[in-house]
Amino acid sequence: MNKFDTLEGKVVVIAEGGNSLGALLSKDYARAGAEVIIHYHNEAFKQEAELTRKEIVSKGGQAVLFQGDLTNAGTAKELFEFAIKVYGKVDIAINTIGKEINDSIAKTSKQKGYFTLIDNHVTSTYFFKKEAEQHMNHNGKIIEL
Repeated sequence: MNKFDTLEGKVVVIAEGGNSLGALLSKDYARAGAEVIIHYHNEAFKQEAELTRKEIVSKGGQAVLFQGDLTNAGTAKELFEFAIKVYGKVDIAINTIGKEINDSIAKTSKQKGYFTLIDNHVTSTYFFKKEAEQHMNHNGKIIEL
């Protein structure tokens, strides 16, 4: 590892940490000794996030959940404040937020297609990174995937 010799005792915030790539990262970081904040967007993702958290805890790891829409600046701030309240610091912030449009781009409306992608890939990334920089330790690491 370049930035840290170990993940033991490090606090990791993972946006969309309860499903797909985010769930894999949550489990891997916890297995390596990190304390994990698992973010999920809304109720549709809660069950997957809870299953990820339960798996981590069942194997002796530390993980808590945070639900919120990160396209909202206030929610992104609350995420990092929550991490600090629970674990006292933030060492690593990982953004795995992404959304595919399952329909043909040509068949989607401008509202459904373009703005959905902008909100998920740009707006949420901007607020997540901004709050990560303001709340994490000086030796912290932000990872965008």
